[in-house]
Amino acid sequence: MSIGDIIFYIILLGVIAAIIAAVVHYGGDIHTASNVQADVNDTSALVAAVEKTYNGYSNYANLTDADMISAQAVPTAITQASATSLQNVFGYPYTLAEDTNNPNAFDLTDEVPNDACAAIVNSVMKDITSLTINGTAVTLPVTDPATIGQACGTTDPSTIVEVYSGM
Repeated sequence: MSIGDIIFYIILLGVIAAIIAAVVHYGGDIHTASNVQADVNDTSALVAAVEKTYNGYSNYANLTDADMISAQAVPTAITQASATSLQNVFGYPYTLAEDTNNPNAFDLTDEVPNDACAAIVNSVMKDITSLTINGTAVTLPVTDPATIGQACGTTDPSTIVEVYSGM
């Protein structure tokens, strides 16, 4: 084996190592992005299911996870963690409830990993009437992306309370 062959193989091993390092480094980002999209889709399906289930009722007074499960109205993509609770794609809970300020609206609380918080909020903002992130009320419409980033902060998991007005 010549010195040229040895140099070639060393360079080849270096390139392979760099590719493996890139896959390991960016693989988590790809997985998070995929889960963000799945969570946004699941949230949208859950909101549509709530609105369909409560269509014709005067308000969302009895809305709970358990109520939606009992009504067999939970979209199949969403995990039923128990007979009374729902779970998102990240393994954290979804919680449904009548909005305390408006009986004609409902809250969907979504706990998510901090690195997914801003992307999820930015994806659902157009559909909501009120927003709280980690206990911080966010004034809508949001005109500066930094507002969302600051509200998401470093809390992990982040708690997003989305208010939907469906009546």
